[in-house]
Formats: sequence, C-alpha cells, structure tokens
Amino acid sequence: MKILDISHLTIRFGGLTAVNDFDMSVSKGEIVGIIGPNGAGKTTVFNMLTGIYTPTSGTIHYRDILLNNRQPHEIAKMGICRTFQNIRLFDKMTVIENVMVASHTRTAERFINILTRSKKMRKTEAAVESNAMTLLELVGLADYRYEYAPSLPYGLQRKLEIARAMAAEPEIILLDEPAAGMNDRETSEMAKFILEIRDMGFTVVLIEHDMRLVMGICDRVYVLNFGSLIAEGCCEDVKTNPAVIEAYLGKEVQLNASTRS
Repeated sequence: MKILDISHLTIRFGGLTAVNDFDMSVSKGEIVGIIGPNGAGKTTVFNMLTGIYTPTSGTIHYRDILLNNRQPHEIAKMGICRTFQNIRLFDKMTVIENVMVASHTRTAERFINILTRSKKMRKTEAAVESNAMTLLELVGLADYRYEYAPSLPYGLQRKLEIARAMAAEPEIILLDEPAAGMNDRETSEMAKFILEIRDMGFTVVLIEHDMRLVMGICDRVYVLNFGSLIAEGCCEDVKTNPAVIEAYLGKEVQLNASTRS
C-alpha cells in the first residue's frame, strides 16, 4: 500500500534549481534508498518532505494528505520523522532523556499541569520514561541509559539518534546518511539495525553513499544527479544503469563489487 507519493517536486533557490521534477512513491514496509553524487539534491528532498523547505512546485502527499506548506512539527506529529547527516543529539542530556524528549511529541499535557507537576503529569512522565526504556532495550542501548549522549561511541550515537526518531512513533523514518563516518564493521551493524527497524513495523527512506549498505538492504532505489531523477528501480537494475555509472564518475567497480560481497 502506497503511503508516500511525491509528484513533480521542484525547488529553486534564486536562479538555481536544486531539485527538478522529482517523482517518488513509497509503500508501507519498504526500505527505499535515494542515492547520487554530492550536491545531487538528496538532502534537499528530505528537507522538503519534513517542512524545512517549501517546494517551488509539485506535491508531497502522505496517506492522501498534502504536506506542502506544513510546519516540521506538524509533519513529525503526523508520522514522518528524520535523522540528520550531522548528528544532532542533546549533549547535556542522558541517553534516556534524549529519547524521552522525542516521546513528548505524542503527549498533550496542559501547560499548568507541567508547571505544577500534577498527578496526571507525573503519571504521563512515568509512562514516557517506561516507553523510552523499552525502546532503548530494543535497540541495544539500555545499558547506556544514564550516560550523556556525547560519551557514546560514534556508532551508538547514530543508533541513539535513530531511536529518538522512533520514539515519536512515526510511520516513516527518514535516515540521512546513517553510516556516514563508520568503518566496515559499524556499517554492517547499521545495515542489520535498519533491517530490524523495518521488521518492527517502520517504513524507511534513506540517503546513503555506502553502496554496499544500499544494495544490501533497499527494496528500491532512486538516483539523483544535479537535482534530476536519472534512474529508479530495484538494486539489480540501478547498479548496471549506464546513466548511474556515469554519474558516479566511473565507480562501476564499486557498484558491482558491493553486490558480490
């Protein structure tokens, strides 16, 4: 069942067209990749999906609801959350507090209850903490719950950022380069983790430069170059597409080797 539909999506910054006439659809339970060289427009697509940028033209529909002109917090509450290429954890908070912050997007406590620490508020807070702890156990971070976020190894910080996105109970999680800066072992663990996320019931759209990860876990792939869609389809079709090979400036060996490993 298709839950995300992007049609003719375009955005211009002055005389620069950053994304041009981009189409994409995502079905429930899929892992969909968006790839392309640096500056191809991938993160710009995510910024439009999450309300950071407003498209110049085109439409974004989530379950038949138009997302154009909606604010980021509205889109997150509707069911689409993201991570960032540069990790954006709350440095002064513990691991569990980082997750609890995201969980609060699903609560609706009145301001007076928060100020007075009412019985209802304390009950809500206990439920949020319990849910956060359950999530940390699921992603293997329970033992680090009272550590401050910056003290975690890099790979675990990535997992924490994804766990924080999951805590908002989205249907779709957008991952912006989840394996950036990781070594081979960490990348392999991240690939396994993303598959586990999908198995938990989340739909995943990811931007990633590591072709081994993309070709290993994605159901379908969209390829951007200079803001335009140059290929789409299953991994087998995309990795042999001449336009994709040309866009990656001769990285044919890397694309093919990634699927043999």
